[in-house]
Amino acid sequence: GFELEVMKGAPRTLSTRPTLFLEMHGAGEEDKRQRVTAIVRHLWEELGYRNIFHVETKQQITMENAAVAKRGHLYVRAQ
Repeated sequence: GFELEVMKGAPRTLSTRPTLFLEMHGAGEEDKRQRVTAIVRHLWEELGYRNIFHVETKQQITMENAAVAKRGHLYVRAQ
């Protein structure tokens, strides 16, 4: 459940725009939804990633549909 905190603590590493594979965690459905929304917002707004995919559904994730990824994994790569 510390995915966002890990990303915020690794600015130098993430500045190289590595490919990321993230597993979503949370205490319950609402917690997972809030966490994945915050993670996607950070990836999108702070780190500039646009190629964010929900592994299980192969759906591209944006700020508008971030909650889709509350279960499963995100595959994130630079443009």
